[in-house]
Amino acid sequence: MTSTPGRLTFLNPDLETAQVLVADPTLTQNAANFRGLRIVREVIKKLFITQQSLVVETVFANQAYLRLMERAEATSYGVRLLFFGLQSPE
Repeated sequence: MTSTPGRLTFLNPDLETAQVLVADPTLTQNAANFRGLRIVREVIKKLFITQQSLVVETVFANQAYLRLMERAEATSYGVRLLFFGLQSPE
């Protein structure tokens, strides 16, 4: 997570997962991914409560972020979705 006073908080679950693996290298990748996503979800909840803006990087692998955007809109957040398409995974 990156945060600067007066600026957006940028959340990247992949970076959280990497930090989880450094802290506990005995975890499987799936367990670390789950823990990283849980960390991001908790930060988002706190930011919602304090009505702070945020940016989340996602590949939309599940419905969680769609529900998050719906919740954000319902609580007067403006939601912007930026999609970056690549020609190949490389």
